[in-house]
This record gives sequence, structure tokens and C-alpha cells, in this order.
Amino acid sequence: MTSADTPTLRQSLLAARSAISDSRRQMLSVQIKQHILDWLQGRHQDCRLPAHGAIGSVAGFWPIRGEPDLVSLLHDLHALDHEVSLPVIEQRDAPLHFYRWSPDAPMRAGAFNIPEPQMSTPATLPSLILVPTLGYTRDGHRLGYGKGYYDRTLHALMQQGHKAMSVGIGWDEGLIDTAYLPAAHDMPLDAIVTPGGWIIPQRPASNDA
Repeated sequence: MTSADTPTLRQSLLAARSAISDSRRQMLSVQIKQHILDWLQGRHQDCRLPAHGAIGSVAGFWPIRGEPDLVSLLHDLHALDHEVSLPVIEQRDAPLHFYRWSPDAPMRAGAFNIPEPQMSTPATLPSLILVPTLGYTRDGHRLGYGKGYYDRTLHALMQQGHKAMSVGIGWDEGLIDTAYLPAAHDMPLDAIVTPGGWIIPQRPASNDA
């Protein structure tokens, strides 16, 4: 698939997502939430995932446009003493910053009218970033809305020497099962979670030894 085909693919994925009813979307969101909680609480045994004890600060997202709704997960993580944050667009076409969130945190309408914390709350460097994912491949490549915010953010964190685990959150309908060539600037995800479970990318082993 060439880059010229990407807008068509994006529209197809958006249509498939829009076809999910509100009631089914809520039910499937609970399944995604449970997969994440099972892992964080040591009930998901997969040696390819990092130890759940290594995850402290978690960056979530506020759902828009039919995305999985994990707001109740944010409440649960806060109750489990994880530091929870949400992304803030401080500047258009720049990396995101993450600001601390709690159930009683004051919110404001940010860029694209997405609710976000007030920037008076402390900024954080999350160890786990939950990334809203429109489409994804089994080798961990993500297709979003085309704005590039998460790619820029993950790249900027890497340049700072901060390695955050990036986990895509999407629907089973988001699987791209045709040939797909990611853009040169795309940052691959460490894992993807859908209602069907975890997808752990299989990548060639590094030659660095």
C-alpha cells in the first residue's frame, strides 16, 4: 500500500468504527480495560510483556470519535495509586506534554475541543503511554488521524533518553491485514490491546551484541 492509499484506508477504518453501536462500544471498552488491569495486577502471563511492577505513571487519553472509552480505567488506576496523566497540546504540530489527572482535577477544552487537564497541574514523564489507535498492523505499526502528534511525542521522548512503553488501544476492526508501508517518521508501538486481547509485535532481533 502506498502513501496515496492511506486516506482511503483511514476512511474505511473510520466507517468500520462508526458502525459499532454505542452499547457494544461500552461493552468492548470494558474488555480492553480488563486486559490492561489483568496485566498491571500480574494476572496476564506473557513473557514478552515487561514486568507489571515496572509501570508507575500511566498516560491515558480522553475518547473522541468512537474511540475506546477508558475513562473508568483512569479512575481505577488512580485508585490503585498509579500516577495518571492526560495529553495536552501546548503547541500545534509539536510533541504532546502529559499533565497529571485525577477524578477531581479541573478540566478544560483543549485543541480539537478534547478535554484535558489544566496546565497548572504537574507535568509528568509516563512510563506507559496508552495511544489511541485507528488502525494497526500485527508488527506494531499504527495509523492515526494523520496529525502525527503521537509519533512526534514518542520520538521526542526517545531523544530525551526516556523510554516509555507505548501501547496502542483500538478495536478489533482496526486490524490492517493488507500490505501496509508506514511512513518514515512513524514510531512503532510496543504492543496493542483490543477487546480480543494483546497483540505483541514480532520484530527481527537486534544484531547489537
